[in-house]
Amino acid sequence: MRVQVAGGTLSGTISDPANVGIPKAEVVVANLATGVSRSVTTDDDGVYTVINLMTGRYDVTATGFSAEIRKELTISVGDRTSLDLVLKVGEASKTTKTTIVVTGETSQVQLASSTISDVVNETTLREPPLKGRSYLRRDA
Repeated sequence: MRVQVAGGTLSGTISDPANVGIPKAEVVVANLATGVSRSVTTDDDGVYTVINLMTGRYDVTATGFSAEIRKELTISVGDRTSLDLVLKVGEASKTTKTTIVVTGETSQVQLASSTISDVVNETTLREPPLKGRSYLRRDA
């Protein structure tokens, strides 16, 4: 069964330097174009999932011990992007916050799914390639 989806999914694990998941860490995903942000909390194993993210670029912030920010992560329709973050041990105080900024892109290879899909842009829908044929003519 094929299903159409309107957004992408971001998931991963928030862990400490010893690779132990951090329970109840907060993950905030902020859309750079709209300014809308969503917040989720990790489970007992440090795993989080944010579903139905609109296509766009996002900043992802994880806080637990210290904070870590991943800038300009791109999400497309149907993506299942995995982002694991490691937080350094520090004080989890609201007055003192250590921030680590990570820049760069995630791999375009989707490791979470073996689904084959593609995003079709508006121009392709409006002007489909007919290789010299007119869809208005019925002489085929």
